[in-house]
Formats: sequence, structure tokens, C-alpha cells
Amino acid sequence: MPEDTIAAISTPSGQGGIGIVRISGTRVFPITKKIFFLPDKSAYKIEKKRKILYGFIRNPKTGDTVEEVLVSLMKGPTTYTREDIAERSEERRV
Repeated sequence: MPEDTIAAISTPSGQGGIGIVRISGTRVFPITKKIFFLPDKSAYKIEKKRKILYGFIRNPKTGDTVEEVLVSLMKGPTTYTREDIAERSEERRV
């Protein structure tokens, strides 16, 4: 359905340098704003079609930092799913 928002692991299983989780759909940006924070905790705007930000994923209930990440934000319809997309990339520890 067009209103669905999905999240899925986007990297193959096994060893690798990074792990990517992709979120696609209508609620991408509200979800990202709840869990992703810049290092100085300032707000960020999504004014461009594509943007990569450095920061942290935090548990929205506890505020605990879960992971240090890069987040790629892409506005639809000029994406490969034609929807808004956020991808979280983290360094894999092997």
C-alpha cells in the first residue's frame, strides 16, 4: 500500500565493512527525527533532495545511544523506490 513504511536490512549476511538498514515510505522522516540525533543535539532540516548526516541512533524511550551512524536522507519521487528513503550505515565490527 502507498501509506506503508517499511524497514529492512539492506546488506547481505556475512562479513563486511558496513551494515545498512533502509526505511522507505510515507513516515520515513518522522521516524528518523525520533531516533536520529546530530552530535550537538541540534535539529536538522531536510531541505535538499539528498543529504548525508553524521550522528547517533538513540532509543527514543530511554535516550540511550544505540549506534554511531551515517544517515542518508532522500526525498521521493526521485529515488529508486519513488518514495522517501532513509538509510542508516554503521561500521561493522568483525
